[in-house]
Amino acid sequence: MSDATTDHQSQSRLAHFPITFFAVGMGMMGLTLSLRAAETTFAATHTLSMAVLALSVAMLAAVAGFYVAKALRYPGKVVEDWHHPVKIAFFPAISISLLLLATALVDVAPGIAEPLWLFATALQGVLALAVISAWIGHRPFQTGMMTPAWFIPAVGNVIVPLAGGPFGYIEVSWLFFSGGLMFWVVLLTLVMNRLMFHDPMPGKMVPTLMILVAPPQWPSPPGCALKAKLAPLVTSCSAPLTFLRCSFQHRPPSCANCRLHCRGGRCRSRLRHFPSPVSAMPMPLNLVHTA
Repeated sequence: MSDATTDHQSQSRLAHFPITFFAVGMGMMGLTLSLRAAETTFAATHTLSMAVLALSVAMLAAVAGFYVAKALRYPGKVVEDWHHPVKIAFFPAISISLLLLATALVDVAPGIAEPLWLFATALQGVLALAVISAWIGHRPFQTGMMTPAWFIPAVGNVIVPLAGGPFGYIEVSWLFFSGGLMFWVVLLTLVMNRLMFHDPMPGKMVPTLMILVAPPQWPSPPGCALKAKLAPLVTSCSAPLTFLRCSFQHRPPSCANCRLHCRGGRCRSRLRHFPSPVSAMPMPLNLVHTA
């Protein structure tokens, strides 16, 4: 009986393996690139960045392996993820992780990096168009379903020039780069409308506000790869959005979407107290990478 129960629990965990885990690949690859940029700036060896790169590849491979197993065994669950108004935005995290991996391999293994970049770019284009088509289709999306995670499919296109520029694919890089910047303006407007004029975000989605800081940091490295002078644009956009992120961090508490019971007038949810120092940790890495 216990063996059958254990097997059922393992099957249930696989069936509910979240697509959002691919965001781990984006974060780890971004950390790898930031460490490498810092090592280059301070004339240090690339030992640490190479170790983090190996760890990032292992973690991404593990996540991909589990999700492929889920797709083979429970294809209906993958379809459910695709039709979910929030989870659908994380499917392009697969291609973005591969694009960042290709960028990390440009100097290490260019023979692997270029075909990987070509595949990831094509996959990013397909997934971005598919998700955007779903957004503007006939699905019952509501304003409350809007989160900063929606930046991933469309705005994530600005990652393409990081490796596309060095490989000489300038026109393709400009295509994705300009499209990402355009959708950044559009989606930022929609997200600000949702945050200001609608119900507070659920506690589990509050950490996604850090995504608002990321897009203004992205244009500078791709801009360098495309020989574009984008430093004033980056500075003028990243500074106010960093201030905006801090203002959301210290907003008055709201228990409208909190499922935990409150005692003595104090909220027991730890998500509400997501610490500012933790939120600020990625910023120096992003700035070093930008430099």
